[in-house]
Amino acid sequence: MDPSGQYETGEVVTWANKLVLRNRLSEEGGRRTVELLVAPVGDIRYTLDGSEPREGTRYDRPVDIGDGEVLLRAFAAASGLEAKADFRFPARGKQGVQIDAVKPGRLVSRTGRKLDSRVRTFEGLKQAGETSVSFENVTLTVGQGAQAVQVMIGEIQVNAAFIEAILKTVLEQFVPTAPVSMTFRKAHFASGYDLKHFADKLGITLQPEDIEQ
Repeated sequence: MDPSGQYETGEVVTWANKLVLRNRLSEEGGRRTVELLVAPVGDIRYTLDGSEPREGTRYDRPVDIGDGEVLLRAFAAASGLEAKADFRFPARGKQGVQIDAVKPGRLVSRTGRKLDSRVRTFEGLKQAGETSVSFENVTLTVGQGAQAVQVMIGEIQVNAAFIEAILKTVLEQFVPTAPVSMTFRKAHFASGYDLKHFADKLGITLQPEDIEQ
């Protein structure tokens, strides 16, 4: 709407918020606990026995998960919105993370996962293109200092071809050796196998809090 009548108006567009569940694993004093977080806000319930989390225990403090392998299932709700997430934690002392090879998965990072060179950026896009990976919250940087272009993509899913098209256009303004980097906060994979293969190819060390399935 434009009450002033100065600008053209279009069709009404409805924007819907969504809930995002996160976890933070801590090990202090011989105990392992998991903090659950939901953004922007919501009530959380959880289970540790694999059952439906919608009917689980109300979350009000970090959850003690013991020393064994654990599947923590979480459910969040607020103002008619809902979200679910499964978080897997390996037994204490066991290396790596537990990833279901068949289920779709997401690689997440609250601060951003950076591919910090031209080689890593284009290798990451090559791997993403081969397995239909999509990204959210992407920042592309070409050049350095005052001679740089930065492109930011928000909370929409874009594929490797889309990102490569942007880079191709930007790189036309730079010498062939200009630095290139890419940072993303979320990558969506068709399977846990594709996620692990992507991380292995790019030398990304995975932690339990980096994976959503």
